[in-house]
Amino acid sequence: MKPSYKIFLIGLFVLFVTTLIVVETYALFETNSNGAKTLDISDWVIYVNDTDITETRTITLNDFTYVNGSHTRANRFAPGSSAYFELEIDASDAQVSVAYDLEIDDSQIADYPNINFTITDTDTNTVINDTEYSGTILLSDQNRTKTLRINLVWTDNSLYNESDTSLIGETLAFTINAHFEQYTGE
Repeated sequence: MKPSYKIFLIGLFVLFVTTLIVVETYALFETNSNGAKTLDISDWVIYVNDTDITETRTITLNDFTYVNGSHTRANRFAPGSSAYFELEIDASDAQVSVAYDLEIDDSQIADYPNINFTITDTDTNTVINDTEYSGTILLSDQNRTKTLRINLVWTDNSLYNESDTSLIGETLAFTINAHFEQYTGE
């Protein structure tokens, strides 16, 4: 065998070994992977008078406390008396801040101007002479429960005796519309 042919074969062998080493080395640094990430979503649970409103759209409130004078039968609403119930909004299980708007639909008593609503914030003892109330319960609040007292006052006024008389034996119905949403500071 000629020396140039031997050199050619040795060169070819070295080239083959070098190619094999490079391919193996490259393969050692190649990695394929896939990954998945999950995000925890905040809970949105709000109770109104112990009822989860995320599961129920309508709540019937019948637990009035009557404040009657000595001339009105107990647990009855009449001229000169008042009644109230407490509306407790509990956002303790919500993992976000909550904004709420309440509106009392008083259209059922629109013909009786001597029957009026007020809303009392029991935390601050603030009385709102309106049928609308808005507030927030922040995630950072120590107490994530808000209690509002809905007051209904029937003023005894002789100007309204005729309309008052038309209510004998009837029931007064009204609706409170509540809207809740996440409060983001805006």
